[in-house]
Amino acid sequence: MKKIIAALAVWMFSPFVFAQITVSEPWVRATVPAQKVTGGFMELKSDRPTALVGATSPMAGVVEIHEMRMDGDMARM
Repeated sequence: MKKIIAALAVWMFSPFVFAQITVSEPWVRATVPAQKVTGGFMELKSDRPTALVGATSPMAGVVEIHEMRMDGDMARM
Protein backbone atom coordinates (compact mmCIF):
# COMPACT_ATOMS: atom_id res chain seq x y z
CA MET A 1 0.00 0.00 0.00
CA LYS A 2 2.92 2.37 0.69
CA LYS A 3 4.06 2.13 -2.91
CA ILE A 4 0.60 3.10 -4.14
CA ILE A 5 0.40 6.16 -1.89
CA ALA A 6 3.94 7.27 -2.74
CA ALA A 7 3.20 6.87 -6.45
CA LEU A 8 -0.07 8.76 -6.01
CA ALA A 9 1.71 11.58 -4.19
CA VAL A 10 4.39 11.87 -6.88
CA TRP A 11 1.72 11.70 -9.60
CA MET A 12 -0.30 14.46 -7.92
CA PHE A 13 2.57 16.89 -8.39
CA SER A 14 3.80 15.95 -11.86
CA PRO A 15 4.40 17.63 -14.27
CA PHE A 16 3.70 20.91 -12.49
CA VAL A 17 6.50 20.74 -9.93
CA PHE A 18 9.39 23.14 -10.10
CA ALA A 19 10.67 22.28 -6.62
CA GLN A 20 12.06 18.99 -5.35
CA ILE A 21 9.31 17.23 -3.36
CA THR A 22 10.06 14.44 -0.88
CA VAL A 23 7.30 12.07 0.26
CA SER A 24 7.92 10.14 3.47
CA GLU A 25 5.97 7.80 5.73
CA PRO A 26 2.92 7.29 3.47
CA TRP A 27 0.15 5.06 4.82
CA VAL A 28 -3.59 4.51 4.52
CA ARG A 29 -5.89 3.65 7.41
CA ALA A 30 -7.61 0.29 6.81
CA THR A 31 -11.40 0.25 6.56
CA VAL A 32 -13.94 -2.03 8.20
CA PRO A 33 -17.01 -3.50 6.46
CA ALA A 34 -19.53 -0.80 5.47
CA GLN A 35 -17.04 2.02 6.13
CA LYS A 36 -17.16 4.44 3.21
CA VAL A 37 -14.21 6.72 3.93
CA THR A 38 -10.64 6.45 5.16
CA GLY A 39 -7.55 8.60 5.41
CA GLY A 40 -4.25 8.52 3.60
CA PHE A 41 -1.33 10.14 5.35
CA MET A 42 2.12 11.26 4.26
CA GLU A 43 4.70 13.91 5.02
CA LEU A 44 5.59 16.20 2.12
CA LYS A 45 8.75 18.30 2.14
CA SER A 46 10.03 20.74 -0.44
CA ASP A 47 13.42 22.32 -1.03
CA ARG A 48 11.69 25.72 -1.49
CA PRO A 49 8.29 27.31 -0.73
CA THR A 50 5.66 25.21 -2.47
CA ALA A 51 1.88 24.99 -2.30
CA LEU A 52 -0.23 21.90 -2.80
CA VAL A 53 -3.30 23.30 -4.52
CA GLY A 54 -5.24 20.14 -5.31
CA ALA A 55 -5.28 16.38 -5.53
CA THR A 56 -7.17 13.67 -7.36
CA SER A 57 -7.17 9.90 -7.21
CA PRO A 58 -8.49 7.24 -9.56
CA MET A 59 -9.23 5.18 -6.42
CA ALA A 60 -11.42 7.76 -4.64
CA GLY A 61 -14.52 9.68 -5.59
CA VAL A 62 -13.49 12.62 -3.40
CA VAL A 63 -10.05 13.71 -2.18
CA GLU A 64 -9.69 16.28 0.61
CA ILE A 65 -6.41 17.82 1.75
CA HIS A 66 -5.83 18.56 5.43
CA GLU A 67 -2.63 19.92 6.91
CA MET A 68 -1.37 19.04 10.37
CA ARG A 69 1.48 20.96 11.92
CA MET A 70 3.01 21.25 15.35
CA ASP A 71 2.75 24.64 17.07
CA GLY A 72 4.87 24.19 20.18
CA ASP A 73 3.23 21.28 22.04
CA MET A 74 -0.07 21.62 20.16
CA ALA A 75 -0.93 19.73 16.97
CA ARG A 76 -3.00 21.99 14.70
CA MET A 77 -5.07 20.99 11.68
